[in-house]
Amino acid sequence: MKRLFRAFLPCLAVVAAALAVTMVGGGCLGYRAGSVAHPQIRRVCVGDFTNLTDEPQLAVLLRSKLAEALAREGSFELADCARADVRVQGRVVSYALRGIGSAKLRDDAVKPDDRSAYKTVHYRADLVVEFELVAARVEERTVLAPAMLTGEGAFPEVPDMNTARQVGLEQAAADAAAQMAAALSEAW
Repeated sequence: MKRLFRAFLPCLAVVAAALAVTMVGGGCLGYRAGSVAHPQIRRVCVGDFTNLTDEPQLAVLLRSKLAEALAREGSFELADCARADVRVQGRVVSYALRGIGSAKLRDDAVKPDDRSAYKTVHYRADLVVEFELVAARVEERTVLAPAMLTGEGAFPEVPDMNTARQVGLEQAAADAAAQMAAALSEAW
């Protein structure tokens, strides 16, 4: 009996391995490798963004961050508008800066229940952007309807708040650009 079991042991191991490979491989049949972007859109142009805010250079910053995000995303080739299949365009609608974190300045024993005992030390920049995808060469028709999104960036209080504010707005623009790139490649 032992000799018979030893003879079938290698066959049993081969059958178990084949069954494991079949089960693992069969679970991945619905997945695809590669881009999920629209197959007819290969080249994208970063078009004009209008700045509706009082903060200078936000549209320029957003266009730059969007080009970086699309290049990093990898589903599209960045091209000039004359060669592109579609153009991303839009407007920077608004931005807001607000405090999101505070630190205690003095002990409660000095003056209990005093709001002036706290100081804002951490801020957030929100950048509201509206964008759309337009056919670059065919009658300027809308390919992807206008959509709104909000990019966020955080920054601490530092002696030079203008520089910190710019860093926060840059982070918010990068976040908005990453959301736009994802929306363009996954909207289909």
